[in-house]
Amino acid sequence: MTGARRIAKNAVFVLAARVIEAALNLAVFALVARYLGIEGFGVYSFIIAAIWVLSPLVFLGLNQILARDVALDKDNAASAIGGGIILNILMTIPLVIASLFIILIFSLDRTGIIALFLTIAAFIPRAFIRNFFGVIIAYEDMRHLTFVTVVTRVAEVALIYAVVAFDLGFTAIFTASFLAEAFGFIVCLVLFRKIFAVLRIRVDWRQIKHLFMECLPVTISLLLVEAFLYVDVFVLKFMASNADIGLFQGPHKILTRLQMIPMAFFIVFLPVYSRLVGSEETMESFNQLVSKTFKLILIFALPISIFGVAYSDRIIRLLFGEAFIKAADSLQILLWAFPFLCLTTLYRYLFIALKKQRLIVVSDTICVLCNLILDIILVPSYGFVGASYGTLGAIIVQFAVNYVLLFRQFRKTSWQKAFLAPACSAAALGLFTFGFGRADSVTSLAVGLVVYFVALFFLKTFSAEDLLFFKNSIRSS
Repeated sequence: MTGARRIAKNAVFVLAARVIEAALNLAVFALVARYLGIEGFGVYSFIIAAIWVLSPLVFLGLNQILARDVALDKDNAASAIGGGIILNILMTIPLVIASLFIILIFSLDRTGIIALFLTIAAFIPRAFIRNFFGVIIAYEDMRHLTFVTVVTRVAEVALIYAVVAFDLGFTAIFTASFLAEAFGFIVCLVLFRKIFAVLRIRVDWRQIKHLFMECLPVTISLLLVEAFLYVDVFVLKFMASNADIGLFQGPHKILTRLQMIPMAFFIVFLPVYSRLVGSEETMESFNQLVSKTFKLILIFALPISIFGVAYSDRIIRLLFGEAFIKAADSLQILLWAFPFLCLTTLYRYLFIALKKQRLIVVSDTICVLCNLILDIILVPSYGFVGASYGTLGAIIVQFAVNYVLLFRQFRKTSWQKAFLAPACSAAALGLFTFGFGRADSVTSLAVGLVVYFVALFFLKTFSAEDLLFFKNSIRSS
């Protein structure tokens, strides 16, 4: 199979996995939110946020390191993933210790403590699954990643639906998530034995130390990412209420699940970017590819923001129910951040391709501090709406910071053409949608999309020449 066809095939599988995962994640959140109500969903969201913030301690970014190492030495796949599992297990110790501080600081009750430790239990097999995904990426066969992702997430939806249907209570939700992750890990073990090799788990302290040291910079970066994603929850916990957390986290989950779609595209294209920056001869092609990718992102993200803002109340009612209708205000604010979030995600992969990972830490640190400062200013007066504005402001600031950090690399690249045509097409869509398009949702969505694509066509936003350039870039890389 040619490189272009392999990349295209993998892109389809990864995109399918991410879209299905995002949809099923939203189904889980919708079930839980409707079952627990605003206050209960706020408590649930806080416990999930507390462990996600600490999750890099056990995840470590091992999947990225294993993908790199196994790609260089596939014969070492079984022992490498075995060493990774041992390291995951060892790192549960600092995770548990950090969790004890959360219990003390926030004075969690008995139910909250049980839920917290069930979440930790669920994250251990999740870490193992991520390691397997690293090996799958190294073998460049994303079918298995898609299969495991879908099986695990379907199991979670089914189990949580059972919890809701039989009214099994708050902690049963976390038990269901743990059982789904454990089932996903078992599926990984079966696949690994059948497709790759028999898993060999042995204690090799030299290998474990190597993996830990290699993962350390990635872990720091992931801690900053998770801090950004959940800093609002902690500020709301201190300065507002559980209800504010629930009204904020529902829309925030929609935003982060939408982000998974462009991430799937960038994961597949990362090897292409990396190879194009490998020599001066292909650097111009790299800059052009980035410019065209920038344009493609805007073509994808802008209409989602516009339609999402226009139909925010209907989206909230559909997913979370009438009780959460106030969250529509938060969703409108957060969806304006979606194009900036997509572009910031692109910049993250460009930093990696250019071997400037340290700048990711700089960018993430500024973003977290900005979000924290804005939240402290806005949340006491405006609650979950203030947290939404804080997130929007922080994402825009991070986009600007990333642009400045990469300015020298792309100083000769013209961004006007990449930006103007999608922006003008989106403006036409916005005039239609906010003018009279919301009267009938089905008709207006269909006509709005026609208006948008007609505008893209007449402005010659994406031509056959652009598609040919993408194809040639993949082949030459």
